[in-house]
Amino acid sequence: MTVMNPRRVLFLIVCLLLAVPVLAQDEAETPDSPLVQRAKEHIKTFNARRSGDENEAWKDRALALADSLEGEEEFAMAAHCYERAGILDYYAGDVDAALASWETGLAAARKSGDLKRIAALLNAKANGISAKGNNEAALAAHFETLEIRQEMGDVRGEGSTWHNIAYSQLALYQYPEAVASLRNAIRLHREAGNRHGLAVSYLSLAPRLESYVRFEEARAIADSAVATSVEVDQPQYIGTSLNARGDMHHRHGRD
Repeated sequence: MTVMNPRRVLFLIVCLLLAVPVLAQDEAETPDSPLVQRAKEHIKTFNARRSGDENEAWKDRALALADSLEGEEEFAMAAHCYERAGILDYYAGDVDAALASWETGLAAARKSGDLKRIAALLNAKANGISAKGNNEAALAAHFETLEIRQEMGDVRGEGSTWHNIAYSQLALYQYPEAVASLRNAIRLHREAGNRHGLAVSYLSLAPRLESYVRFEEARAIADSAVATSVEVDQPQYIGTSLNARGDMHHRHGRD
């Protein structure tokens, strides 16, 4: 089992989940088989905040369904089950198990040709690889995800992917590239109306601008982070953004 810094885990979970509302949608153009319907009903009960034993039981059921779905060549739904099972392992801190589920799910998603599911599994895989410390491989996986989301016209997902790209670039000390990626993320978050994503990207961009001695712009971005965090009513964002803005003002004589 891999042990990670708690703040890093929290940030990566945020990145993982930014795109879930878009990627969890399923078309219903043809009637579902009974097995697919059972899998969909099970996925509706996904809740990472249950106790460990409850999540283990949920995950075991999801993996059993995924195996049966692959046997019936229902690869897209199998991939969805693997994706959610991996998220539970990730929450539990077992990144190796999460990556194993996501790799299996990605193979199933590629067989299905479902671009939404491929992008979801690539996104998960990239964040898992990053948690293991292989930032170059994570960056490559994020760029592959970006290509698919651009092909899909998924503006919301593209914005979240640019944010994840920036995180990997920062880990590789590619600071100018990370600033450019965060600007791309902010532009696309605005276009998609993704206020939660916007708050997170503002929070990431402000300290990068400050390090480049762009103090006035950094303070403006920090102010935007506070305003957006209040707008989306996320206490964790509000507290973090207020602290970040206060620290920045203090460093530059604006108590």
